This record gives sequence, C-alpha cells and structure tokens, in this order.
Amino acid sequence: MNDQLIMTNILSLVKGASDMYMHGAIEAACPKINAAFKQALAANLALQHEVFDAMKQKGWYPIPEETPENINKVVQEFATGC
Repeated sequence: MNDQLIMTNILSLVKGASDMYMHGAIEAACPKINAAFKQALAANLALQHEVFDAMKQKGWYPIPEETPENINKVVQEFATGC
C-alpha cells in the first residue's frame, strides 16, 4: 500500500467519524453528552483539515481553480436543478 492510498483511507475514516460525532451532537439530549460530542467533532474536524492539507501539499488532493467561469457553471447547475 502506498502513502497516497494510506492518506486517502485515513481521510475517509476521519470524515466518517466526523459524521458520527455530528449526529451524536444533534441527537444527544443530555447537555454534557452533547458537549462531549461537539468537542470530539471539533477535534476531529481539525484532524481532517490537517490530513487534507498534507494531501493537498503532496498533490494528492487536487482542487480545481475557482474561476468566474467555474463559479457561474455551478450557479447555473443549481439554478436549473441539474
């Protein structure tokens, strides 16, 4: 397994954990449990950002350039529902 695949797998796992923490925070009725989920979510999101940044620096997570043309294309897609 190469480093890029390992980092991609880590990013997927961290994103999945973030989703679980978010749902835990949404559903928790107890204020202390809610706060614990929110704290875990914040820490996990920070980790996700670190992994994402490392992948982006290596060129393993390319980000398309935000040009006016690309932005207009997305706006049009949402406007037409496609």
